Amino acid sequence: MRMKMKERVKSIWDAITGRTATSAESQQATASEQGSALARLRMDLESSRAEAAKLREEYVRHEQEAAAARQAAAGEAVSGLLRALAPTLSQLATLRHMAEAGREVRAADALKLCGRIEQTLAEHGLERIGEVGAEAAFDPALHQRMSGGDVRDGDPVRVRFVGYRFRGETPVKAMVSRVGSEPGKE
Repeated sequence: MRMKMKERVKSIWDAITGRTATSAESQQATASEQGSALARLRMDLESSRAEAAKLREEYVRHEQEAAAARQAAAGEAVSGLLRALAPTLSQLATLRHMAEAGREVRAADALKLCGRIEQTLAEHGLERIGEVGAEAAFDPALHQRMSGGDVRDGDPVRVRFVGYRFRGETPVKAMVSRVGSEPGKE
């Protein structure tokens, strides 16, 4: 008891004089608080890691679902296109069979069916680049020079074979020649 009284007096004296006491009890209390704080931080860290792992798994699952949805949508689009083209392709196959059997097939009938195919593809996003015989300003993203001299951007050209564009891509550029370099024209 005498020791405790002595520590209290020393503690009061240290407080009056502005000194801080670093007793074993206060050091123990500080160490205990630090240990508790460290334990809380470790628990928070583990919780954050678990949450991050869960979010990563969720992200991967969403990406897989989105990829599956894109694939299903693409399959449905192709299926719709094929359903739209099937009757015309059936008629075209019949004309081909007739021609191979030696029966007369009118070119106008075949061209009409080709026009239907192009129309169906246009309804599904295929765009024609140019019209045969039409003049245009040369654009290397849309046109390919057939022959003749050099052609620069913006030079006048004549479309010889149409091209096609689909959803921002150009699978077939229009084949063009420089105006004035056509055969029989000067």
